[in-house]
Amino acid sequence: VNATCCYIWRAMLLVRYCDSLFICACVSFAVYYIKKARHHRWRCSEVTFWCIDEHLCNQWICTLKELLDLQTSRPKRLLVYINPHSGKSQGEKIYEQKVAPLFSLASISTDVIVTEHANHAKDNLLEIHLEKYDGVVCVGGDGMFSEVIHGLIGRSQKDSGIDQNNPKAQLV
Repeated sequence: VNATCCYIWRAMLLVRYCDSLFICACVSFAVYYIKKARHHRWRCSEVTFWCIDEHLCNQWICTLKELLDLQTSRPKRLLVYINPHSGKSQGEKIYEQKVAPLFSLASISTDVIVTEHANHAKDNLLEIHLEKYDGVVCVGGDGMFSEVIHGLIGRSQKDSGIDQNNPKAQLV
């Protein structure tokens, strides 16, 4: 059974009881979370919970899933821009190996756009239907971040009918 942020599997545990050795068929689920590590880095960690039977395990998973679903600030769908030349031309590999698995664990769906030229993300943000996304993620360096911010500001100005090329225009 596969559920949001939790995985269940069968395992065999050895249990020592009254100087006897019993083999107990148990089930477990894992909860994944992000914690701060050294040097302002974040790491994915995991805690495994063992249950006596599958029914109890499924109850825990359902309850945890319901609690996660109540969190309205959790993103469900993200737009991802990747600069393939960032990180010594490892942008796509970095995303696939480090970021995408976390989104998958958290049941976050993504639309991924690998940029092909300068201002690709900025131009795309001016035209794309942003309403279907809970957020925008950029994989790259300062240039990619700047491009995405300029695209979002330009989009906000455009949607408000304000000329983004007017230096005296107010930001909305």
